[in-house]
Formats: sequence, C-alpha cells, structure tokens
Amino acid sequence: MVTATTVGSESYTYEVDKRWGRRSGGVSEFGLVSAVAGDALDRVYLFIRKPVAEILVFDPQRGVAATK
Repeated sequence: MVTATTVGSESYTYEVDKRWGRRSGGVSEFGLVSAVAGDALDRVYLFIRKPVAEILVFDPQRGVAATK
C-alpha cells in the first residue's frame, strides 16, 4: 500500500511524488546543488557542482527533460 504525503495548507496543498525528477534508473543523490531556478513553463533547473558539474532540467510532465 502506498501512502501519499500532502504538504502545504489551504489553497496551496501539494502531493509529494517521489518519482518526479528521476532519471531512468533513478537519481539517488544530487550531490552538491549550488543553484535552483524555475521558468514560466514550470521547468526547474538544478546546477550541480559535485560529484560532476552539470545542469539538470526538470519538466513537470516528463521528469528530467535534459542534462547539460
């Protein structure tokens, strides 16, 4: 049985999706994240410095949309 976790209050409640933002095979740990940003299309950008410098772009429908 899977139990959903809901966060927030009143009009701003969200259900946690532990699978969102996972690469195929899963991302067990992001490492050192130096910056997080979002855009008007609800994409989330993570700049990771360690263990490997990269930018992950998360899309609300597809999870990881790109890595750079």
